[in-house]
Amino acid sequence: MTSQGCGSSSDVVTNSQRHSSEKRFKCTVCSKRFARAGHLVHSRIHSGEKPYQCHVCDKAFRSSGNLSCHVKVHSGEEPFKCPVCDKTFRHTGNLKEHTRIHTGERPFKCHHCDKAFRTSSALSCHIRIHTGEKPYKCKVCDRAFSQSGDLNRHIRLHTGGGPVHKCSVCNYCFHHFSHLQVHKRLVHSNRRPHH
Repeated sequence: MTSQGCGSSSDVVTNSQRHSSEKRFKCTVCSKRFARAGHLVHSRIHSGEKPYQCHVCDKAFRSSGNLSCHVKVHSGEEPFKCPVCDKTFRHTGNLKEHTRIHTGERPFKCHHCDKAFRTSSALSCHIRIHTGEKPYKCKVCDRAFSQSGDLNRHIRLHTGGGPVHKCSVCNYCFHHFSHLQVHKRLVHSNRRPHH
């Protein structure tokens, strides 16, 4: 009598065997593997193909799922509700991130220091402090920044966009009022509040 139970050697499947059988569909461009053939929509990342177009704003998407999520922007639909504060969200992922505010969970840990973050994007931004990476480059003067917001503020220097604060003494201009205040204190006065 052969054993058909859990302990039989023919029933034992290693994690590596399971992993390779679960991800048997491979992208022909980058060799990334997927569990289902439908995930080969990924190949559109390489081709740039976006066959699903929004009927409201003409934005295009790689998959019908991404289009379905986007349409909620126009409908205002926010079906995912926080059980703690009743705030609502369009996507379940946004709700999951939000609930970490209430739980204090910070699952994304920096491997350079002891800091932890609620979102992977916040961790990615933080890691640039350690690596010195500056992926956001100005197309006008080739300056580079670690944060997209810093690049956007910098671009205003070239475009003239945003508020301009002019020094009443020398007519030098600043995009941030706080920078004008520092300029006046350091250049046009003898005040040195920080010793």
